[in-house]
Amino acid sequence: MIKSNITATTTTNPSRKRCSRVQNYNTNTILNSDILHPNRANISKDELRAKLAELYKANKDQVNVFGLQTQFGGGKTTGFALVYDSPEALKKFEPHYRLVRVGFASKIEKPSRQQRTSIS
Repeated sequence: MIKSNITATTTTNPSRKRCSRVQNYNTNTILNSDILHPNRANISKDELRAKLAELYKANKDQVNVFGLQTQFGGGKTTGFALVYDSPEALKKFEPHYRLVRVGFASKIEKPSRQQRTSIS
């Protein structure tokens, strides 16, 4: 199922280095990456989606970023990203809660557990 397993390191400036391990699947690209952001506390998911879309020549609507964990003290974040072939593929394969986070779906409003059990 896996086409290739590539290790890529992109350096634009010696002080700013971004490493990612890329696995290409038939339907999407999975990125497990370390993002170095010196002089910043953290990096926004929206900004990261835009940067990854630019790097992989995709639309921002085809990229989903999740699982970001910033190292204590800032400067380094690790996380996952999925780059899909189309926005329709993203909507088809992503879980509903991630679609809500990105803005492609609306949250289903329902009463809390305590209110649901007291009604029955």
